[in-house]
Amino acid sequence: MLNAEKEACVILDVATATISLAYHLVKSEKVKRVVPAVRNELLALRNELNTSDHSFDPARVDALVTEIVEAGSSQPSTKLATSLGSATLDLACAKVRYAALKVGSPNPWGVNLLAFDSLKKLSDVLYALARDEE
Repeated sequence: MLNAEKEACVILDVATATISLAYHLVKSEKVKRVVPAVRNELLALRNELNTSDHSFDPARVDALVTEIVEAGSSQPSTKLATSLGSATLDLACAKVRYAALKVGSPNPWGVNLLAFDSLKKLSDVLYALARDEE
């Protein structure tokens, strides 16, 4: 059986592939501009979890949160996504949240807090982008 961090890496592979698909489906120029940055941060975080590559910088995630989430103050949506782009971003958001749960699941002492916090923030950015795309 895979350990939680390895399993989270596989989930992040699915999320980044979904984000690549979303890039080709979204119509909003703002969303199209930000989606590659989110994908790059997820790839860097995945590499951080999977190898000794330390290219991940949480400050870049914080900048995305400030630019997208806090600026837009996206309210929770109770309706279905209205476009393929927003639906695909919602799917990627769900995958990233699932990866965060996997990273945070081993035990209170084995949690990679940086990864857990960053994944939660990146899922918030994806959610806000999906709302902007609607």
